Formats: sequence, C-alpha cells, structure tokens
Amino acid sequence: MLILTALTGLVLAMTPRENIISPGVSVNGQYVGRLTGLEASELLRRRFNENSKTGNIQLLNGREKWVIPYDDLGIRYNFSAAAEDALRIGKKGSAIQKVIGMVKIYFTRPDLALSYEVDNDKLEQTLVAIGSQIDIAAQDASICIYYGRIKILPAVTGRTLNINSTRKKIENALSRLDSNPIILDVETHVPELTSDQLKNINGSLGIGMTDVSTASRLRFETLKSAVTLLNGIFIEPGKEFSFNSTVGHKLRELIYHYGTVVQKNGKPVLANSGGASQAASTLYQAVLQSELRVTERFTHKVSPVYVPPEQDAAVAMGKLDFKFENSTKNPIYIMAEIKDDKMIVKLMGVRKDNQTL
Repeated sequence: MLILTALTGLVLAMTPRENIISPGVSVNGQYVGRLTGLEASELLRRRFNENSKTGNIQLLNGREKWVIPYDDLGIRYNFSAAAEDALRIGKKGSAIQKVIGMVKIYFTRPDLALSYEVDNDKLEQTLVAIGSQIDIAAQDASICIYYGRIKILPAVTGRTLNINSTRKKIENALSRLDSNPIILDVETHVPELTSDQLKNINGSLGIGMTDVSTASRLRFETLKSAVTLLNGIFIEPGKEFSFNSTVGHKLRELIYHYGTVVQKNGKPVLANSGGASQAASTLYQAVLQSELRVTERFTHKVSPVYVPPEQDAAVAMGKLDFKFENSTKNPIYIMAEIKDDKMIVKLMGVRKDNQTL
C-alpha cells in the first residue's frame, strides 16, 4: 500500500502542468520548454518578429530570379498560435499517458513549425504570373520551304511551372521562416519530332491541290482546321495513316465550335459541310502522285467538282475512312496550307533525284 501510494505521488509529481510547455519542445529552433504559453509567445515574437515583417520569398529558376516581399502575399505570423500548439503537446490522455508522453518528448525534442497566415489568392496570382514568364509550349521540329529550298526548323523543348508543388515548397519555407532561395519546380516537355528525324527529307513526293474559292463559310472553316491538323504529321516507313483516326475526330470537335447544326429526330447533329472529304481528297491526290499503297478508300456517289474523276476520297466518322501506308523506306512529312484560294497538301520525303522541291 505504501509503495502504491509512493508511485501515485511520483506520477502526480511528474504529470505535466497544463499551463506549462513540456520540456524538450522547440518552435522553429527556439527552445520553449518549461515556459507558459504567454512567455513562449513573447519569446517567439522577440526572436522572429523582425524577420517576419521584413522577410521576402526568393524564387529561382536557373538564372531567373523573383523576390516577393511577405507583405505582397499578406503573410502574417501568429506567435500566439505557435505557443498554443507547443502547449498542447503531451497533454492528452490519463496521468500515466501524460508522464510517458513527457518522457518521450524530452528525448525526441520535437521542433514545431511557426504558425502563419497567407493570402492564398495573392499567392496563386503571383505563381500564375511567374508561370506565364516561364511556360513555353513544346514544339516539334518542322519543315518549311525557303526560297525554293527545304529548311528544317529545330524542335523546342517545352517547360511548365508546377504551381502546386512550388506552392508546397513556399509553404514549407514560410513555416520555418526560411530565407533561403526556393528552386521552382519546372517540368520539361520533350517534343515528339526532332530535327534528326527530318534531316534526310529532301523533296516533294506528291502534291494535291483543290479549289476553295467557292466554299461556304462552314466548309472553309473545316478546311482551315483540316490544314492545321494535317500540317506537320510525320509517318514512319511501313506505318499506316488513317484520316479519321488522325484528323477526323479532332475535326469533328472543331466543327462544333462554329455551332452549325441541324435537327434530326429532335436531336442536334452536325451539318455536313463536305470539308472533311475535300481535305481527304486533296490528300489522296498527293498520295496518288507519291505512288503510296492505299489501304482503304471510298468514293462519293456523285463525283465532287473540286477534284478530277476518280481522285476523290469520301470520309465519314465511324463509316468511311481514307487510309494509306508509307510504303517507302524513308519517313514522310505532310505539309498542308491554304494559299491563293487553294488547299495544298504536299508529301515530303526522300527523292532519289535529290530534287529539293
């Protein structure tokens, strides 16, 4: 009985007081153990207040640097809240659990982060603004004709600021009042097509050309979109090109942008502009000249006026497709444009006669 009484008294004597921070606790490297919450708050204020008022965030990306004062982000440190967090450590559970917790705290020496407030809208706006200066879209290598000769434009590696991970880095630095520069998280995007893949292309294998001067607004917009989607396509030797898979579904999405629909059974459907089939037919002309193997093609019931007979290719999503194979031993690069009221498609490749255009 005497021993039990002695042990009980020892536990009570060792039980941490509710208004005193447990021994071993620090806040941002500042020891606050055995202090009251008020004493800890004042100590933290004296230690860190000047830095919290005049501090700034330095962000680095290579040689690029941005310095953002705390005031610009509405950053305010709450020393009272940090002291209260320290005060709560080891105060849960029974008396015995508190004693065990106090011993553990003494040996583990927990170091808490400072409590702070930040205007999240201002932080987001700041990071978006920095991102607009950093972000570069990846660009594939491409081919252009310069004074009658082929010129290869090099690829551009893209980069994007990862705002979420950068924000976490900033928040971590703020919680420690860390003034060291923060390296921005910038993701790189490697282009799919490089100059090396295009270096052997030396001329045009075939050209397709159709008239667009009398095209309706919807047909013309469809053809413009088709040109954008076709231009720059790279086809490896032995690979099959599908108009619907490569261009058709994207073209259909773009047509919706112009809002031209008709009602069928009470449901809106796209009006048939005919532009997709004209684009496919223009491409087919170039394929014929290039003597490539056609693997799938459908003709119109009535021959269209924009191509000579037997040079058309009808397409319809889910029904009719135009496909051909790069049956050469070298890659093929598609160039497409609308110029002088003509849609022009060129299949660029390796010519045996080394003709440049």
